[in-house]
Amino acid sequence: MNKAWRIFFLILFLSIFSVSCSLIPDKDFSEGRGTEESPYIISNWEEFQKVTNSTPKYYKLAQDIEFVGEPLSAPLGIFYGHLDGNGKSITNLKIIIDEWTSAAGEKVGNMGLFSEMAKGSSIDDIRIEDAELLVSYAGEATVGMLVGEKDPNSILTNVFVSGFISVIARDGRVGGIVGKGTNFTNLTSDIFLDVISSDYDVNAGGIAGSIVGGEVDRLRSSGEIHIGGGDTLLHDKYAHAVGGIVGYLTGSMTHALSDVDLYCNVEQYDNNIGFYAGGLVGSLADESISQSLSMGTIVSDLSNITYLGGAVGYVSSGYVLNVLAVSPIITYGTEELDDVIGGVLGKANSDSDARNVYYVNDLGFESAVAKFEDNPLYHNSVTTFELRTLTSIPNFDDTWDFSGVSYPTLNIGNLPIKGNI
Repeated sequence: MNKAWRIFFLILFLSIFSVSCSLIPDKDFSEGRGTEESPYIISNWEEFQKVTNSTPKYYKLAQDIEFVGEPLSAPLGIFYGHLDGNGKSITNLKIIIDEWTSAAGEKVGNMGLFSEMAKGSSIDDIRIEDAELLVSYAGEATVGMLVGEKDPNSILTNVFVSGFISVIARDGRVGGIVGKGTNFTNLTSDIFLDVISSDYDVNAGGIAGSIVGGEVDRLRSSGEIHIGGGDTLLHDKYAHAVGGIVGYLTGSMTHALSDVDLYCNVEQYDNNIGFYAGGLVGSLADESISQSLSMGTIVSDLSNITYLGGAVGYVSSGYVLNVLAVSPIITYGTEELDDVIGGVLGKANSDSDARNVYYVNDLGFESAVAKFEDNPLYHNSVTTFELRTLTSIPNFDDTWDFSGVSYPTLNIGNLPIKGNI
């Protein structure tokens, strides 16, 4: 056999061997090769724990998964791959994080099932039900039940999360699904969230603690958020920002619906920090909120400088457009109410605007905006009775439903959510 034939057969053998090896499932998974055409198939919790490979791979849930074993003491890690939840659920997840550090010995503040979603990664069509996340951390914490921090160039869609989150931290961002992130759509949460800061400010929301830049759409939340603590004197930098959807927003948010009850209490902690609390957003610092509805109740003491709004607590810059706020606000304390509580906005700076926004004056609000600077805002006031008889509102798009016996609502997805919507 001449040299040319030997080379030919060697190449043929290596090719066949390579193809054969590629058909063998990874030892960590019972099926699949981790490619888009043949994703790793996940059938149990043991397999799910192995999805944080630093090499991007494709994964798919084959069935509902129940968490088993001792509670996680740290996130699974950074998620680099592509996860198709296939409409399946992870149930009874338990995470208890107490001063954990990275393998390199550094303190890591991103916490959740995953610490981060890396650039280029994606998670779609997954449910996390009856989960529990407990965090005690001396530093700045970024906490979400699914992911601590989401890269803006990752994809997060069609997620439902329910459960309980408790965070004690120096300061940070805490959300029902994402601690900090942007560019996600169709997220729903039903969360009981309890947050105490030991020093500075916290941004907290039913979906996310902070949404920075980008665009988010079709967000729904229900449950309760309790927030307090902090010892730093309040100024524009240091104030708790809490909202039914998100605490702090600098991006564009459309089609958001919140039925979250907010409880803001600083009095019991004997400190000087205050609140920006809104039925949808605690603090809007740029961009806009539009086509959105707030329904949850806001309860707050007025011991310190506090701004409360049916939709947004404080707008330093940005626009609030085509929004309906039917959130009652209950207060206690000694401060005057006229300049801190608004039917739609608590406080608005001169670089902000509100147009075609509605609130219910039967709830006792003096005005749509409690305090604004150098800019007459455009707003509308309607009574509860009028709301229940409306068949349309100008410039409210076709996601709004006026056919019910109660308030108008938003049809923005088919994921279940509790409440009277």
